[in-house]
Amino acid sequence: MSALLILLACSSAILFPWQLTIFLTLIAAVREPLSPLLVGLFMDLLYFSGGTFSLPRMTLLGAFATLSLLLVRSRLRSSIMVR
Repeated sequence: MSALLILLACSSAILFPWQLTIFLTLIAAVREPLSPLLVGLFMDLLYFSGGTFSLPRMTLLGAFATLSLLLVRSRLRSSIMVR
């Protein structure tokens, strides 16, 4: 199930606007926290232009989302264990 969600999020980078790609990536991130990083790398590789200096924005956003999700998951797990 999570592989299908990640595949859908990666294919939406080609087929749909970036807003829908981010939405689908966040849905996939509930099951697999590293999916935002994967989709960000894929989008930066897909839309790379050779002769210019460009910051890998989607990779950085994916890394930020991945770190945020991992932090939230660890906090939720620790608060559930305390009860």
